[in-house]
Amino acid sequence: MLGGKRCYLCGGKLVNGRCVECGLDNEKNTKKVYHLNESVKMQDSQPRDAVQKIGKGLAIGSVILLVAAVGAVALNSYFEEQDKGQSQSGEEYDEYQFAKRQLSETGEAYDEVLTGGYYEVGVHIPEGIYTVEAQDGESAIYLIDDENGIYIWQQIGNDPENPNQAAVMDDLRLYDGALLEVKSGAALQFRSDCAQTERLHGETNPLQDSVRVEVGQTMTAGRDFPEGLYNVKSEPDWNDLMMTLPDSFLSEFAADEEHRVEVISFAPKELELSYENVPIPKGTEIQTTGAAVTLEPSEKIGSTDYGEFYKE
Repeated sequence: MLGGKRCYLCGGKLVNGRCVECGLDNEKNTKKVYHLNESVKMQDSQPRDAVQKIGKGLAIGSVILLVAAVGAVALNSYFEEQDKGQSQSGEEYDEYQFAKRQLSETGEAYDEVLTGGYYEVGVHIPEGIYTVEAQDGESAIYLIDDENGIYIWQQIGNDPENPNQAAVMDDLRLYDGALLEVKSGAALQFRSDCAQTERLHGETNPLQDSVRVEVGQTMTAGRDFPEGLYNVKSEPDWNDLMMTLPDSFLSEFAADEEHRVEVISFAPKELELSYENVPIPKGTEIQTTGAAVTLEPSEKIGSTDYGEFYKE
């Protein structure tokens, strides 16, 4: 759930802005960016309320909590230093300081509404500099751009009681190849005056047929239906789509896990009944827990390597 009631790092409860589980002061991370060490890649999936790992073993849980606690101390120190630097220099932290190039300030006008799902820049949305605004409700974006060292997690909405939420997000820079996740909950308006629409390079999805998965049914990609990139649509009910990935996708940090399971959750609200551009690689078993879902082929794809999304 969005709304500033949970810790950004571990999901624990907040008291006066501080997490009671790991100790992270969440008040310091408003509009901040985490540049995490490559060896702690389990954090890549922490902000995803729609996609989460399910493992087993108390030992793994203890290790994750220890990493979260140590990370919280480091992040708190980092933000304190950033605040000191800002108060002394009057300059804010630059999320784009590691970018390898500047984005063009000329291009085409772009004005589209995006709902929950994954969007590859250059395929599903053009490269450009954007203003983002929630049409109704509250949502969030999660931007991952490894090439340019850009990692942004920002809540967007109109809740005056949520200090971590921005009504409008300006100067969102989307570089070709970056992955943008829009969380469920609200439709977000993306506007740009310099979108590089002529550089869109997505290919038409070769898949044509939709796949329906009933409650209690288990289907395997590559056997019961083709692997591919799908828009997942749920019937109007509380529901989880469970995707058990092949063993080759087990993380080195979860070597003792029996399986790696990704979960997409749905709520009985119009804007929370679909998730766009979900990769389902060969060998993935899918089940639905609360309602039937339909897998509709996405319009555009960037690659036929559907497992790349889940690789560390």
